[in-house]
Amino acid sequence: MKSRFSWSIALIAVACDPGSSGEGTGADTDDGSTGGAPTSGADDGDTTSGADDGGTTGDADTGPPGTSSGEEGTDTGLVCEDVGALDPRRSLIETRQDVLEGFTLAEVLAAVASNAGLDPAPQDTHDRLFDTYRVAAMGEFAGHHCDDEQVDGVSVLNGYPLICPRSEGAFAAFDGALDGWMLTAIVNRLDLAPEDGSHCGEQRMIFANPNMVGRAFVILEAQIPNPSPSCGIAACGPVAELWVEQHGLDDPAQRAERLRAAFVEGDPDLQAAGFGPFMSADNLTFGTGQVRTNNFVTGPWTLREYKLVPQDVGSATRLRPEPVPVAASMHDTLWNDLAAHPAGSTCRDAILDALPGLLVDDVATMGWVIPPACRSSESVEFQDFYEEQLLQGTGSFAAALQARIQALDPGSPLTPGDVARRAQFAGSCIGCHEHSTDVPLGGGLVAPASLGFVHVEEQVLEPCDGGASCFAVSPALAQDFLPRRMEALLQVREAACEQGCEAASSSGPAPGARLPPAGLDARALRALDQAAQPRGLTLSGRPAGAGH
Repeated sequence: MKSRFSWSIALIAVACDPGSSGEGTGADTDDGSTGGAPTSGADDGDTTSGADDGGTTGDADTGPPGTSSGEEGTDTGLVCEDVGALDPRRSLIETRQDVLEGFTLAEVLAAVASNAGLDPAPQDTHDRLFDTYRVAAMGEFAGHHCDDEQVDGVSVLNGYPLICPRSEGAFAAFDGALDGWMLTAIVNRLDLAPEDGSHCGEQRMIFANPNMVGRAFVILEAQIPNPSPSCGIAACGPVAELWVEQHGLDDPAQRAERLRAAFVEGDPDLQAAGFGPFMSADNLTFGTGQVRTNNFVTGPWTLREYKLVPQDVGSATRLRPEPVPVAASMHDTLWNDLAAHPAGSTCRDAILDALPGLLVDDVATMGWVIPPACRSSESVEFQDFYEEQLLQGTGSFAAALQARIQALDPGSPLTPGDVARRAQFAGSCIGCHEHSTDVPLGGGLVAPASLGFVHVEEQVLEPCDGGASCFAVSPALAQDFLPRRMEALLQVREAACEQGCEAASSSGPAPGARLPPAGLDARALRALDQAAQPRGLTLSGRPAGAGH
């Protein structure tokens, strides 16, 4: 194997049109592969599609065998070795216990702050996150609380009901709560990169806390900036190569060391290629990534979303998690044209506009994008049953759906009910995590199974990686989503091989370059997110900005 990232900093600029750039983002659910022996998804041919086509492109006239040539025959200096079939348990998701056990939520939260130039106060950040589950009168901190917004005495966020308070608020005051979290997965979501490469997808860390009654998860979903957007996805090559090289490392300590460098400390080679540490508040704020929680300390189960913003605390600037509506999760009553809501008509029009992303014949590419006004406060168990709400309406919206289905795909056998179930699966968090498991989606499709509210199971271990113990992953991830993600990984590597891209920076992005100023109100912060709203498709073929 070549020395790590040697190609990424040796390239000369080719095939990069300085006048080109783009927009985009993307998503589907996190995690997984099967246990047991290393797998590649080769059974259906999806996961190795990039290796043979783009792995080796030598040309006797322009460079030595095995090197890649850019446009006009210019040698990029990149040796594009055929990587063969990659193990998704190493190159797409890492759940092996002895790789993950050295990471703590405290060190990661400290890095998230310090890598953005802020005061590293992990206990403060952790407690502020869970303080949002409390009413203001019981809160430990200044900042958002779950009863800050109310309509007719009911706590809301974005105009939709919010369960308030919840038992998770105890994490904000419980001594030792921060130390109880364990890392269950590090996830490569390069597939969330837009096709135009306007960013390089997401890199995620999933933490679970097994020490409390019930279950609780914190997921850090960092959106990675493209250091050379004019080069498109080719500039994301160093991130792809990091994960390709993980495949060849049998030593768990080596795998952990490389992931720690890339995610937490800052890897020198990645930084030379223009990539700072993945875990930075710059990558978890408005207009970039997000933090999500998935909790069942007491019922009902709920999934919520946050963005990190600066908060002045005395002479220091620390991080404050700001609750935001849940991307792509529409409140179910909006499907019912008899349910009064100010955004109802707008959101039903948005459903009609989003139908193309729901009419596809592949669960891995199914998705939709909805306007901010239609995004729910949280995604809750016993809620988000779209078909049920649709059937309770007058029938006119169902008729409009049927007409639009036929206009888009004449002769389609899909019904309005099928579309509602597809939106529940592909859009609603609780749908993908629980409600939609094994639900028929029409057209012969069936929603794949989760592991019961989660896609990485913190309470169940399975054999993997040659007999090691790994946190179990869901059938949905193992059988449906990983093949698409592998295609995306190899697509980025192939683009880097064929095009190349000059290293953009010797030190990575400047700390704090993407954080909003401290003190902006919620309206201004959400406007930043809207301005960064992506367009088009992701590398995995889903609508950019589709949410999970």
